[in-house]
Amino acid sequence: MEVWKRNLYILWTGNFLTAVGIGMIIPFLPLYVQDLGVHDVKQAALWAAMIFGINHLMIALISPLWGRFSDLYGQKLVMVITSIGSAVIIAAMGLVDNPLQLLLLRAAFGTMGGYPTSSVALLAIEAPKQQVGNALGTLQTGQVTGQLLGPLIGGVLAEWLGIRDSFFITGFFIFLAALLTVFGVKETHTYPTYKFKSLLKLSNPFKSRIPQTKVHDKKAWHDIFTQSPLIITLFISTFLISISFASISPMISLYVKSMNIVDHIEIMAGLIFASTALGTMITAPLLGKMGDRHGHTIILLVSLILIAALHVPQGLVTNAWVLVGIRFITGLCIGGVIPSISSLLRKLTPTPVQGSVFAYNASAGSLGNLSGAIFGGLVASSFGISLVFYVIAGVFFVHFLMIAVQFRRFRKAEQVQDVS
Repeated sequence: MEVWKRNLYILWTGNFLTAVGIGMIIPFLPLYVQDLGVHDVKQAALWAAMIFGINHLMIALISPLWGRFSDLYGQKLVMVITSIGSAVIIAAMGLVDNPLQLLLLRAAFGTMGGYPTSSVALLAIEAPKQQVGNALGTLQTGQVTGQLLGPLIGGVLAEWLGIRDSFFITGFFIFLAALLTVFGVKETHTYPTYKFKSLLKLSNPFKSRIPQTKVHDKKAWHDIFTQSPLIITLFISTFLISISFASISPMISLYVKSMNIVDHIEIMAGLIFASTALGTMITAPLLGKMGDRHGHTIILLVSLILIAALHVPQGLVTNAWVLVGIRFITGLCIGGVIPSISSLLRKLTPTPVQGSVFAYNASAGSLGNLSGAIFGGLVASSFGISLVFYVIAGVFFVHFLMIAVQFRRFRKAEQVQDVS
């Protein structure tokens, strides 16, 4: 078996376990906040938005450092460090006594957010260029499958064992991902060995031990700047997508509760999350493969306009099962978004700095998650959750126009041979 395919299967499993773990708790943060003593629904929504958002602020700040570290010492090392750190921190969240403690732990958790980004960068580097879209689409199904099962598992465990125990089980899943990465992932690119004792000597951990790396990096960044309008557009795309999703994600359980559902709120909220993930899981590899053949820009444009249209009825529904159905259809369209952006970034970015570029893209996504969580919390607490869906529809439409204006430039860039 080729090395990149072996890595794909292992990284798929690692992303699956990580997503299962995180997905088990994210939908129920507002309910956990209420368990910690914040009983007012609007205040709980605001606390949940801040707790959700602080994690992404830290990811945005730290991701470029992890990206630079991965360019110099390899993506595998970053994945191992961050997954072990994440496992410990998220387990500690089950021991908190008030929302402030949870907020601080979520901030610490954000500093360990390098696993998904590094796995994408590693696979983008290792996979053959003509199969990058298909490979990244397949990798995304690992995340969305975890997102599919995570809320369902978390909903059942929350009712059987309580929400706190979900944090301990989450830590266990992420630790398994770390073990798989240590013993299964192999990088064909050669990186210098990083010695942890250098931290004690206050040496620069981002200083490469390969003298020629600095020269290669300068050329690579020069190549990036020549494509910067398109790359910056993709960063903005990731930012807008993250704003849109993060605006509503922390509110789903409260939205379900507002539909006069008394029993099994956690399970119903989990089903709504799972329906979106199921749709994405079905289409991500298919649309990734279509993008490899016909162009990722076309797939991205069609997906964006459909997602914009589908968010309007979500703000009108009064039945949770109808919302499940619409979210499933939305998930089918979401499957064409992330693989397209990742593949376009791979097309436009030289190999020596791809870790950094994907990390900056992750920072853009995290800033979007932060902005979206705060914005969604403020809008929901002031005007109601339904309005958030309408705003999301508008954001996706503006995003569609932004890509459409540069359609010819993206298509031309796709048809040019990748730089290396």
